Amino acid sequence: MRNITTRKMPLTKSLATSRGSAAQRAAAFLKGVPGRSFRVVVPTAVLLAGVVGVSAAAIPDGDKVLHGCYSPALINDGAPAPFSLRDPDGKECPEGETEVAFNQEGPVGPKGDAGTQGATGATGTTGATGPKGATGATGATGATGATGPKGATGVTGAKGATGATGSKGATGATGAKGATGATGATGPKGATGATGPKGPAGSNGVSGYETVSSPVYSVSPGQRTQKSVDCPAGKKVVGGGASTNDMRLSDTYPDGTTRWTVGVENQNGVDRAFSVHAICVAA
Repeated sequence: MRNITTRKMPLTKSLATSRGSAAQRAAAFLKGVPGRSFRVVVPTAVLLAGVVGVSAAAIPDGDKVLHGCYSPALINDGAPAPFSLRDPDGKECPEGETEVAFNQEGPVGPKGDAGTQGATGATGTTGATGPKGATGATGATGATGATGPKGATGVTGAKGATGATGSKGATGATGAKGATGATGATGPKGATGATGPKGPAGSNGVSGYETVSSPVYSVSPGQRTQKSVDCPAGKKVVGGGASTNDMRLSDTYPDGTTRWTVGVENQNGVDRAFSVHAICVAA
């Protein structure tokens, strides 16, 4: 898009370009304004200023913008509207005319689509053979090859002559001890020996050995209890214990010299039974 602005425009004092190039650029731009036609006019004063070399400003200006004047009234009748290039530093456009300013160079348009790929060129001729390259360095030694198969056994050679007798060898080490021989037969019975002296008197032995048992006691689930059994009169307790069906034995001990006591705990879900036993001997 070209930039178009309108304002009151000063008159031209000089023209720093030829009539042809400035006018042609203006005409080329104005052709692109839709619905309008213009006729570019460069005033005689501008031409004379260019001929005699008078120059107070440049067309286009330093921003490459062209400035000019045109009459809107002349556009409506369909005839080409006169357009005059003006120096931006001069006087304003004449009364009845409107200033127009536009870029000498429009903005860069968008990048066009890539063209289609050209056809592949013909194959060139084969180039000349290049000079012979230098000899490469000696390569590394290759790995040792696999062992070949075993050769056939050669023919047996003729028997050699008997060699001279060697010197006597050193005495060998003593051998290990042999196994013990079998036991010999039993010898005859010897004569009866003399009677030995009488030994000392022995200690008093235990008498009146007896096991005493208590009645069978029932124990409820989770209950813990102790029961005892006494030796008969004239006897003392030397041991004891209990018999039970699957109850924990918590205590078993002599309770004095004639009684044995046992404690049990029923850890089952049903009733269990037990009885106490005492080992008694004569006192």
